[in-house]
Amino acid sequence: MKKILFLFLFLLAINSCKKDEGDIVSPGDEFTPKIITETYGNAKLVGFVKDKSGIPLAGVTVFFGEEKTTTGSDGGYQLNTLSAGSNKRIWFQKSGFASTQKLANIREDLPNRIDASLFPIDKTGKMNSDGGKIEGKDFSVEIKPGGFVYSDGSVVEEDVTAVVTAFLTNEDEFLDAFPGEFRGTRENGTETAIESFGFIDVVLKVKSGEPVQLADGVTAVIKIKAPENSPTTIPMWHYDEDKAQWIEEGVGKLDNGFYTAEVSHFTKWNWDRPYEETSKIVGRVIDNDGNPIEGASVVQKGITYKFQNSAKTNAEGEFELLTPESNESEIEAQFDIYGSTIINYTTSPNKGQVNNIGDIKIDVSIDNIIEPFIFDTLFYITIGQSAKIKGKYFGEEKRQGYKLLLNGNEVATKTWENDLIEFVVPNGIQEKGTIQVDRDGILSKEVNYEEGDWSCEIDGVVYNNYDLPINKGIYHLSLYNKSLDKIPNCIGNLHSLVKLSLDRNKLTTLPESFGNLQNLSILSLGYNKFNNLPENFGNLQNLVELDLSDNLLTTFPESIINFQNLQQLHLASNGISSLPESISNLQSLSNFGINNNQLISLPESIGNLQNLMFLSISRNQISSLPASIQNLNGYLKRLYIGGNNFSEEEKANIEKWLPKTTIYW
Repeated sequence: MKKILFLFLFLLAINSCKKDEGDIVSPGDEFTPKIITETYGNAKLVGFVKDKSGIPLAGVTVFFGEEKTTTGSDGGYQLNTLSAGSNKRIWFQKSGFASTQKLANIREDLPNRIDASLFPIDKTGKMNSDGGKIEGKDFSVEIKPGGFVYSDGSVVEEDVTAVVTAFLTNEDEFLDAFPGEFRGTRENGTETAIESFGFIDVVLKVKSGEPVQLADGVTAVIKIKAPENSPTTIPMWHYDEDKAQWIEEGVGKLDNGFYTAEVSHFTKWNWDRPYEETSKIVGRVIDNDGNPIEGASVVQKGITYKFQNSAKTNAEGEFELLTPESNESEIEAQFDIYGSTIINYTTSPNKGQVNNIGDIKIDVSIDNIIEPFIFDTLFYITIGQSAKIKGKYFGEEKRQGYKLLLNGNEVATKTWENDLIEFVVPNGIQEKGTIQVDRDGILSKEVNYEEGDWSCEIDGVVYNNYDLPINKGIYHLSLYNKSLDKIPNCIGNLHSLVKLSLDRNKLTTLPESFGNLQNLSILSLGYNKFNNLPENFGNLQNLVELDLSDNLLTTFPESIINFQNLQQLHLASNGISSLPESISNLQSLSNFGINNNQLISLPESIGNLQNLMFLSISRNQISSLPASIQNLNGYLKRLYIGGNNFSEEEKANIEKWLPKTTIYW
């Protein structure tokens, strides 16, 4: 067992300056940083921060939105107001160290943990508009003349400080210092697992702390010492902190033992090689009594391939990690502040092999860690003399010391099986009230209940909102190619869904309750017969990816025009004849496909979508592009434009406007 001292954890001061309407300030220097919006709940996140030598690091400020805390002498921290969900952004910052950002998948009913490592800043230097060079034993950064600009594009007329930190793969805490996840978005928009060959963090700022960037047309050459036996060329990736993603941009080359690359802007830059996750590691996590532990994190740190991967266990304590074959790695199970013995494991050389690692034991008792928990929304409630509720960790039978409280009064249970309780009240159950669980004096939170149904039968299968299929750590329901001609209205009960696939059916409409699925992040509706969307479709404000390809739409769906988080929108093979000027509202849009439609033009506002990296408008009836398209030069990576009505003169204009974009005629 590896139990880490945590004596100071609950004494940490939590500093918070909340703003109205949920707007919060992300970490930064003296300069007022950008505004980030987060949602808050009752979930707890703990973890430990170390320096590059693996020594606990005190005094690190840990941020989630507006909530922040500081690590104690053991490097431990605790945040208390996270909301449940995936990819929650957690920042780690300490003066004199390069900051980093980690992503956490949070559950409200279970412990959550994220560890990190901070490396000390390697070198700081001042520059003027003539640029300059900063170098160390393992890196160099050379900025060419041309100057710097503020975020609004105005010219910087004071000295600029460049702060540089290099991260080499042979350093002990390299993997925990790595920002985000070991996954990236390729230039063609696809996602891939990545193996790092080192990364560099370059921050440019003026005296006030305000960040600045290279002026348009100015480039810099960055170098970092390469590991032994490195490939001669390797894709480059920059880290987008707002999106918490690694994005492919350019190529690095090996030169005299150093990787080198020319870049036009600064963030964290990474030399990464994509790899295939061809095999699996499976197993189970148990406590010291042999009970399966749900919600434990199993962390895999690659040795053969430099990457880090993690998965959470299901209700049976089982986990699955995707991995390359012939890969040596270290594997540890973590639950709250406890960890298992670290296991050194090498996967089979056979592709597609399922590697069963068996049971991993954490020397802890679950009941000592997890308080009784009841979901905010009850599983079933039948108004009358009996009811069923769903909670967590009540045990396989009603144990001595457990009490169920209805409106503050103990009630008798009829059955008590796993986390489902059926109970009877002689005088009947009120339509509204409160439920709690008392375990030896430890009370669960008080949950308000009212009559409701939290399940839905679709195509002969009953789905329960709190026991939905999980794929890659998220609730994912796939109803692909089921010949469905309608979706029942009860779909709105499954509000925990994060990803929903309804491709290749015979759907013409969606029920009004569809707008209740406000946790949806990825929605696929391709190859159906939709000609419109329900009015409350616009409630799905958390959508990141939406596919409406191969339907019968004739107009752009107005209900999605204010989807601020939407990054991928696919509308290919419909009958859409125009796009509204309000499309500029989709400020997060990076991949937009509307090929094979009836467009005759693009709106002038298309030039305002400066996160747009991939645009496909091929096979339409467009004869010219608005002049504003040149605003996307340097942002737009690929433009698919063939099969339209462009003259040779117009083609020349487009190539002149977008010299940095790869255009496919």
